[in-house]
Amino acid sequence: MQIPIIVIILITLIILCFPFLYFYKKSKMSPWIIFLGYIICATPMLYFYIDDVIQQYEDANIGLGLAIFSTWFLTVCMYITMFIYFLLRRKKK
Repeated sequence: MQIPIIVIILITLIILCFPFLYFYKKSKMSPWIIFLGYIICATPMLYFYIDDVIQQYEDANIGLGLAIFSTWFLTVCMYITMFIYFLLRRKKK
């Protein structure tokens, strides 16, 4: 059984949303800046998914794989940033 690509993309975008929600609750930054950061991180995934839907390739789709990896890399970067931010806030208290 193969998992549809839309399920993988939705899970990725939901997981990517968590650090941005954390920053929205814990920081005094504008919600527009946080939303812009989410859009910047989610853009590779959305672009390559739309490209995959429009142009069906028979061979291996390297672009879609790179989009998934780059989005996951940005997600990991956001989680690391969130962890460092949490440690610095805790150290100040």
